[in-house]
Amino acid sequence: VWFRGAIPKHSFCLWLTFHKAHRALDKLLAYGLVQQSLCPFGCGQQEPINHLFFDCAVTRNIWSKVLECNNCPFPSTWNWDNMADWALSHTTGNLFYMWIRRAGLSAAVYHCWKERNN
Repeated sequence: VWFRGAIPKHSFCLWLTFHKAHRALDKLLAYGLVQQSLCPFGCGQQEPINHLFFDCAVTRNIWSKVLECNNCPFPSTWNWDNMADWALSHTTGNLFYMWIRRAGLSAAVYHCWKERNN
């Protein structure tokens, strides 16, 4: 999450996501702060964190493009636990392409979250 050359707000957003600390609509609904928890991208489904980043058609398309640019296949079943395992095994090291993967991962998470809040 934290690496040299990282954009701090991207790293912080990724850190929140790996700790499942984002206030997705399903959590806000449980707290009684919102009346519904439908995905803001218009797919009509509930918005737990796994849906927001992996099951929604909009964000799934973003992920497939990011992974395609990094020569990584998009798994058929992905959630945050699988993402954490993948990130730990495919983004460590000092090689430039590993830095690109880390930067791509954190940027994708940040921009999906930012767009969700617009």
